[in-house]
Amino acid sequence: MGEISHTPLRDPSYEDERAGNRYSIVVFSLGMGLMLALLYFGQSLSSSSPSESEFPDSNNPSTSASPPIEAAGDSWRMRTVSMNGTNPQSVWNGGYTLTLNSTEIRGSICNGFAGTIEYVDGLTIKVEMVAFTQMLCTSTPGIMEVEELFIEGLRHGMEITETDDELELRDIVTNTTFVYGRDS
Repeated sequence: MGEISHTPLRDPSYEDERAGNRYSIVVFSLGMGLMLALLYFGQSLSSSSPSESEFPDSNNPSTSASPPIEAAGDSWRMRTVSMNGTNPQSVWNGGYTLTLNSTEIRGSICNGFAGTIEYVDGLTIKVEMVAFTQMLCTSTPGIMEVEELFIEGLRHGMEITETDDELELRDIVTNTTFVYGRDS
């Protein structure tokens, strides 16, 4: 009698899912590695030679080394986004976070981001090099656009206004406004 071959059955969709998961892990790992490298090299470059912020000019508020707001070190959660400064849309349930101190800003919208703050004047910050992970987020419609507008705003410059329980960041070019509440 002939031998019967016992080949295990494989579900092709399972293999596709595993390959997709491996790809996501690789992309996430590369993104995190890039973000950490940018932060490390950015810090080492800025600390290797004196900068304006190390020698503040008391006559020029743009060289102030201290944060222009009391929010430094606090954790904030995005409440609303207003395109062109009008019609605020609530995003409070999204858990989008922001933390800043006198030199760094970090947080997450869809992806995690971090960068080194440059003070343009007493109330406006800029972040030229923003490192962020690069994942596609489809669970909340429009969130990728919100993230893109936020990163763009950091590059343009964001005017910061703080009240007792809110932190507002307004893109000085597009007027897109992000309002954060204290993350309790």
